[in-house]
Amino acid sequence: MAKRIIFECTIAVFVISLLVFLQYYFMEHLLFNTYPYTGIVLHFIGGICVALISKDIWEISKHYHFVSFQGMRFVLSIVLITAIAWEVAEIVLGWSIDITTQNFILECCKDIAITFLGGFFFTMIMRLK
Repeated sequence: MAKRIIFECTIAVFVISLLVFLQYYFMEHLLFNTYPYTGIVLHFIGGICVALISKDIWEISKHYHFVSFQGMRFVLSIVLITAIAWEVAEIVLGWSIDITTQNFILECCKDIAITFLGGFFFTMIMRLK
């Protein structure tokens, strides 16, 4: 079990690092206007990765499988908290590279919802296993 958890977390952290780089690159070069659905894909994948790490934390700390209601609630809570923190960081990053958008509240809500849907998708797939 420990090797699987280490492998899963390593892959998830690598993917999250890649997502952070892509987010910054797309914001800096204003590519979200050219490729408008890229943000949705990035947030959905980010939600899946955070859910994977949260599931592993749950399994390590509780020593049992996470498909219980408490495990799913724990994972989705971590995904939601991470999504909100990510949006705050994204707003600060946007200010730091002089990018302002008129619809930033709507964009933040959409991004949080998409990230949460990614985490929810992951929990449903794991529940079916």
